[in-house]
Amino acid sequence: MRLILGVLFTLIFTVVTHAQMTPIVRMDCQGGAAWPLCGAARTVGNPTIGAQWERTWIPAENAVEIHMMPGGTSEGYYGWQWSGFPTPAPGSTRVLRARIKVMSPISWASWGDKFMIVGDVSNDADNRIISTMSLYQNQPHLNVDKNIYGHYAYTFLRPDQYDAVQIVASPVTPGTTGPYSFKFYTNGVLVRTSVSFTINPASWRDFNIGYYGQYQNGGHVRIRFKDVEFDDEYDPNYHTGTTPPPVPVPAIPIKVHIGE
Repeated sequence: MRLILGVLFTLIFTVVTHAQMTPIVRMDCQGGAAWPLCGAARTVGNPTIGAQWERTWIPAENAVEIHMMPGGTSEGYYGWQWSGFPTPAPGSTRVLRARIKVMSPISWASWGDKFMIVGDVSNDADNRIISTMSLYQNQPHLNVDKNIYGHYAYTFLRPDQYDAVQIVASPVTPGTTGPYSFKFYTNGVLVRTSVSFTINPASWRDFNIGYYGQYQNGGHVRIRFKDVEFDDEYDPNYHTGTTPPPVPVPAIPIKVHIGE
């Protein structure tokens, strides 16, 4: 009886503990009913140079897709933004997580994307978190950096398969105000830890995904992602999670052309 009660208590505690993990924000398209805002403060889409792009809801995968269309040189904003968060305290932890699938064919040419950014609207570029996606050693590559200074960790992504990614920015010594490091988890495995660095989390009052792309030489890019969350703690169960059954909703692309 004691053994049974002990096991039952452990199961209840585990479930309740996990249930209490509430992200700061979550991208939630509600099976397509909340498309295209998907719970964000706003969508962004303002090409400043060049080619067409489109943003599409994928009902069968309960996911969103951003497609940079073939063309010349393009540069601009394409994704989603959440903002207006309270100012984080010194020593705060922040976690960027998403399930990401890069679609074949991989024809990225000279393309690169600031795929996730924290603190972009703070006018404090030095203390931003930037996760950049590009093609490196002929493989899709996702890294994270303090602004663009080189304090980074990274992982490779598998084409045509979802990879569950979590990027953790936290003090090297828990309970202190720094220095910080980045930890990069892919499918539940810690794959990289960055060097330590100083950073001020006070500017981390916004979160952006699919956010800013630059490419040239005729490349094109298709990226799908879902289960996007911005949080203040690592979720050890994220890579085993499942998504709710999608509601059948026709794909509705939003297209932007030169001059629009």
